[in-house]
Amino acid sequence: FTPLGTLFGNLISQFLSWLNSISVILVNAIIGFSWLLLIIPGMHAPVAMLFISNFFVTGVDYNLLPCIMTVGWIASATNVAILLKAKDKKDKELASSGLISILLGGVVEPSLYGLYINDKTALLACCTGMCVSSVIMAILKVGAYTFSGSNFMSFLVYLAGGASNALRAAICIAAGMAVAFAIVM
Repeated sequence: FTPLGTLFGNLISQFLSWLNSISVILVNAIIGFSWLLLIIPGMHAPVAMLFISNFFVTGVDYNLLPCIMTVGWIASATNVAILLKAKDKKDKELASSGLISILLGGVVEPSLYGLYINDKTALLACCTGMCVSSVIMAILKVGAYTFSGSNFMSFLVYLAGGASNALRAAICIAAGMAVAFAIVM
């Protein structure tokens, strides 16, 4: 699916580029909600390239990077909720190993393919949490100033923008985590 994903990802990135000139908030909502869905067929890379090229020109990104740097935090909250709620031992094992993978490596795919695809509530929770976080980031103009994995260190991308930027990012991430956790629970 990846070659087709790249083709469709290019079309999506062209659409988002056009839409970005109209509404940054709407673009962030779309990216936030659909990021995990774009990863599944491999459509996320072309979308990422669009915004990463803008980052190299300006040194800061207010769209993609702030949105996708939340995935580790929000997926972690989703996995913790699954750990607390799941009755099935296999789901608990997948949630705990996925949590470690996310926090240490910034790799969400084990949770995405092992849990979220099979549990539509968990997928919806994580997507909705990312959407909420991304929209608030657009409203508060949170910027990402460097690259990082989506692990526990990802918060560092906000620090170069100063304490105010980092505080706004923390608020946005906490809101997204709370939404994802609440939906699963």
